Amino acid sequence: MLKYLWLIFALFFWAGAAQAQQRTLDPLTPGKVVRQWPAAGKWFVVLAVSKDRKLGCTMATAFKDESGGEFYIWGFSKKGPNFRAFISDKNRSAVEAIKIRVLVDGLPVGSFDVTERDEVGGFHIIRATIDDKAQGKITNLLRIGGELKFATDYANYATPLEGTGQALFHLNMCEQEATALMAARE
Repeated sequence: MLKYLWLIFALFFWAGAAQAQQRTLDPLTPGKVVRQWPAAGKWFVVLAVSKDRKLGCTMATAFKDESGGEFYIWGFSKKGPNFRAFISDKNRSAVEAIKIRVLVDGLPVGSFDVTERDEVGGFHIIRATIDDKAQGKITNLLRIGGELKFATDYANYATPLEGTGQALFHLNMCEQEATALMAARE
């Protein structure tokens, strides 16, 4: 009986010592969210680590239907000088497209070639780079419009623009922080 008590004590001590140790992720682990700003309407902004271990900012909105299994996230990302529209959807066929068309209040604002495709954690992601001139037009309309829609060949993603002025402010703050943090690393 005494030898079993010793074994139980040893296991208990070992478990306590093991709990005192913790594995933490490297601060630049891809996918890690460094900071999240408060939601603005249906929009959120996050500062996160990208695959190349650099910091990037995302301003997005999402839809999740637990019962039907639908889940998609879409919006804009900014990393360095690149401003992009993106759609991340569990439904592969919804993002089988060569362009992302951007519409504000039902009117076309631009059509942008898909420049990147990815699959991460069951999500199928497409990205389209938006040039500086179009970026200015789009961000201006995001502040004053009523509804934003991204359209692919097979799906439409629409949401009210309520809160986008604040979300764009957060995106700008995020971009400044990402730039400062990346400069501090060098």
